[in-house]
Amino acid sequence: QTIDLNEADEGSVLEKSVWASLESVFPFGLYHSPTIRIGKKDRELTDVVTSYEYGSFLFEAKDLAVFTSGPERSRERRLKSIQKQARKAIGQLVGASKAAKRGEQIFTKKGASLSLVTNKPFHCIVLLTELPHEGDWSEIEKQLRSAIFDTGDYFHVFDLQELVTLLKICRGKAELLDYNLMERCKSFVKKGTVHIRSRPAPVLETNTPEQQS
Repeated sequence: QTIDLNEADEGSVLEKSVWASLESVFPFGLYHSPTIRIGKKDRELTDVVTSYEYGSFLFEAKDLAVFTSGPERSRERRLKSIQKQARKAIGQLVGASKAAKRGEQIFTKKGASLSLVTNKPFHCIVLLTELPHEGDWSEIEKQLRSAIFDTGDYFHVFDLQELVTLLKICRGKAELLDYNLMERCKSFVKKGTVHIRSRPAPVLETNTPEQQS
């Protein structure tokens, strides 16, 4: 993907960043803006979809429109905009999950039929450019819990920094990304907060023969 940080369409920049980040893990199963046919109408399923033999991942990317809003916007208004986008994305992912599991036809942008792994819970991911720590996130956390129990899927809200960390931890293996996202969602349910940061497990140092002697 060619990414231009000065591009006016900031949402497109974020979606391309997601694509570029995931491409090494899912080189043959990554799709941008697939459509789903409901009745006679086709509409976008979600921003980015990827899958492997044991599961599917649905990404809804939400940018902050920094350039178009201008530098005069207060931090409080910026936070409210982020939270509004997150709530909207969760609702979109709930709808996308239910439609896909009903067996509605899904197509790539080129019109080819696309099959997702529907007999396993999806990972439904709201990806933000930034996840601030300030403010009250309880409404979004409640909405996330409701989405998890309503669909049976794993729901997540995190930023691009967290995605890159998770991809580093999985070392290019889809099954490790799947597992770590499951554990992350369990941690959210247990702790009740979206402000979770993943980190690689510490490397255990082993003494070399020279050190032992």
